[in-house]
Amino acid sequence: MPKILSTHPLHPRASAKLAGAGQLVIASALDAGTLTREAKDADIVIVRAPLPPGLFEGAWKLRAAIRHGAGLDMIPMEAAAAAGVLVANVPAVNARSVAEHVMFTALALLRQ
Repeated sequence: MPKILSTHPLHPRASAKLAGAGQLVIASALDAGTLTREAKDADIVIVRAPLPPGLFEGAWKLRAAIRHGAGLDMIPMEAAAAAGVLVANVPAVNARSVAEHVMFTALALLRQ
């Protein structure tokens, strides 16, 4: 069964879906040493925190680093490419929420 390492807890529905695809593990800490150690036997990493470049050197099973969000700035792209790890993201995943936040913040500022 594939090991799926996530840097942060996920929504319960997402966790339930991933549990059917493999063993979902939440990182115990976000420091470089812990992430590198816990990714050594992972097949997939779900990223919501910056990954250290060294994570890819010892993670021989790692096939994909998936950014749970829009940007790829949290994934060291050169290190991932050198290790042959697929990198993906979820663009526009929170665009509606951000737009709603901006609109209601603007309305709140207008009230003042």
